[in-house]
Amino acid sequence: MSLQEGTVISGTYRIDKLIAKGGMGLVYKASHIRLRRKVAMKVLLPQFIDFKDQITRFLNEALGVADVHHRNIVDIMDVGTTEEGLPFFVMEFLEGETLRSRLKRLDRMKAPEIAAIMVQTLAGLSVLHARGIVHRDMKPSNIFISEEEDGTEVVKLLDFGVSKFHLLEGDNVVELTTTGTILGTPSYMSPEQARGKRGEIDLRTDLYSCGVILYRAATGVNPFRGDNYNETIVNILTAEVPSPSFFSPDLPPEMDRIILKSIRRDKAERYGDCRSFIDDLRGLVAAADLLIVSRSAAEAVSIPIDTVPSSGEPSEAFVSSMRLPRSKSSRILIFPAIVIVLIVLGLVLWGGYALLGGGRDGGAG
Repeated sequence: MSLQEGTVISGTYRIDKLIAKGGMGLVYKASHIRLRRKVAMKVLLPQFIDFKDQITRFLNEALGVADVHHRNIVDIMDVGTTEEGLPFFVMEFLEGETLRSRLKRLDRMKAPEIAAIMVQTLAGLSVLHARGIVHRDMKPSNIFISEEEDGTEVVKLLDFGVSKFHLLEGDNVVELTTTGTILGTPSYMSPEQARGKRGEIDLRTDLYSCGVILYRAATGVNPFRGDNYNETIVNILTAEVPSPSFFSPDLPPEMDRIILKSIRRDKAERYGDCRSFIDDLRGLVAAADLLIVSRSAAEAVSIPIDTVPSSGEPSEAFVSSMRLPRSKSSRILIFPAIVIVLIVLGLVLWGGYALLGGGRDGGAG
């Protein structure tokens, strides 16, 4: 049962409309009455009210990152309970779309575009990892591409409900998860998650999922998706994955290398942290920008880029391309110029003849 439009929660938030439904809660667009500010409110589904573990997991999503303030992580603003006793939390309201929605619309994306989105995603993850938080459910629907008022796109990480939090209490570490429980979305799950090995999960688990997201975005194919849950798990643990360029031949070789490195089954062979992953992706984007600039410069002087010699003697095509083209207007001007030259030459000859003739007449007299 959803909250009715116009309902006021805690005397502060007015429900505007239901905008999304998740596995554990409903998300509403709401308004902060006094600040006149749009917010998003997530309210626990009533069927979970008697399940302590589910309530804890729901509140983890807010309390675990409430003090984290980063441009690439959704901002948590408030927590509370409705009059019916349902926990809720309030987030910044975002305009835009999830990466999942964009991929449904586009199917696949160009390497520099998805790399730029993933750089921001990893920037947000790096802050979480520095605090000992592993997201554990990285997937396209948890990557929100927010559009700012000036049109700038900013990535925001969402949904920390199954995150693995390391909360220090004295000398002890409290992990707010359950041993042996498989949490996460199967298609983007790491091998250690698929095996249900809690002790093996670390930040490289998130980086693996980011690699699968890159694969899906660049090719339109999820390499591990099966016909059912069990087949997907088996694929994650055993299937050989073709290079992304098998599905998208125009992908840069560097993109192949980055993606395949990030989804190695052996954690030791993956990226060890967000920074190294980001550096490689930025290198890919920089190379793509350089190529665009090179092509633009070549086109500006009518030089086909594939004719520019890398070494040795210039090719015939390159030499031909360097000749300035003769425009139609220049051809039109050639004939009048020739006529003018002939007229001037005639006048000079006539003047010279007249001068010589005048000199002979004077000498005879």
